[in-house]
Amino acid sequence: MKERFEFPPLLEIIAELRWDVHAPHAAPGAPIPLLPPMLQPFEESFSELAGALGNLGFRNSERLIPQGFPWMVHEPVIRFRYSGGAEEQQPLKKSSLFQVGAGIFTANAVPPYSSWDDFGPIVREGVEALFACCFKSGAPEKMAPTLRYIDAFKELHTSGASMHKFLSEVMGINISLPDTLNGSGQAMTPQLQIVKPLPFGRLALQFMDGAVNGEKALILDMSVHFDGPVAGNPDAVLDAFSRARDEIHRVFVELTKPIHAVMHPKDGSI
Repeated sequence: MKERFEFPPLLEIIAELRWDVHAPHAAPGAPIPLLPPMLQPFEESFSELAGALGNLGFRNSERLIPQGFPWMVHEPVIRFRYSGGAEEQQPLKKSSLFQVGAGIFTANAVPPYSSWDDFGPIVREGVEALFACCFKSGAPEKMAPTLRYIDAFKELHTSGASMHKFLSEVMGINISLPDTLNGSGQAMTPQLQIVKPLPFGRLALQFMDGAVNGEKALILDMSVHFDGPVAGNPDAVLDAFSRARDEIHRVFVELTKPIHAVMHPKDGSI
């Protein structure tokens, strides 16, 4: 599956990894913030991670939560952006970033994006740095990966069609509503969610109207969730991301067949 396009609708890719962190709970399922006295071990490992990511060219760090403030589990605290260097042979790094927090790590990519073949190695570098710096006393046995693609179909892709018409005529998704919901005589703007079972989890698709930089767009949010955790090691995590990407890519290519021409396939890849 090597299909690539000159003008894909991609907004962002988010490869997210979560793991359990011991935290106090006010009630079942209701975690309370991690207070500053509890954060020192995280700060030390994140400082080492900053050095490792800096060696990969991601030297610009930004704190999303000010120092001394409490953290919530599974919320990013520090963001690392690419600042250039000897890694220029991987130009996608310029549009990639990493985020880390208590029990969470993400690798993000935004346009210009070429393919998973280019972004996957960047994700691997980040995941390997995470394991080397943040799990010195032993990695969690179980981790929960999620891969998410966010697309925005603009005028180039939709030719001004409504969401209902685009879903029906391009993607082959037909929505039939009873008269009682069409009584006003006005076109309705649906928000549609579809969940496709996978051998190892589920693919969730969410369609909605939106806007990007002031331009009307149809937003498609696709994410793969695993039924169970994966082993706590880089190879297992990267294998999970790869399987998730293959499923997302396959469904995207099939759904968008009628507009492949306007997305301009690269090098006869279709």
